[in-house]
Amino acid sequence: MISLVIADDHPLFRSALSGALRAEIQGIAIVESHDLDSTLQCLGHLEDLDLLLLDLNMPGSGDLYGLIRIRKDFPDVPVAVISGSEDSEMVAKVIDAGALGFIPKTSEPATYVQAIHAILAGDIWLPDDLQSVGRRPS
Repeated sequence: MISLVIADDHPLFRSALSGALRAEIQGIAIVESHDLDSTLQCLGHLEDLDLLLLDLNMPGSGDLYGLIRIRKDFPDVPVAVISGSEDSEMVAKVIDAGALGFIPKTSEPATYVQAIHAILAGDIWLPDDLQSVGRRPS
């Protein structure tokens, strides 16, 4: 079973994504949060969390602050950023700050499923058009 948190301040988006993921992934457990404080509370109370899907622009987050705070306070929780912006500079910053993926909010449910499985398998996941952003020079 996969256990994840969807952290986004838009209730309709959270609900739609939760429903789509439940339809695509059998036995998935989903908890929702709406701002940085509620996300931190969720992370503090949940055990065996597989993945956090984090919106960067929730109340209390301030661009990268939420991601940086979560990575500092909960270093073992894998985080994928979900965002309406696909700015390659921001994607690079997100990956550098410790996110394991970047999923555009415009993605189809099957893309979310693919990203979740890739991240849970230990990969960094980016959309095809942003793959070069995630590459580190050797």
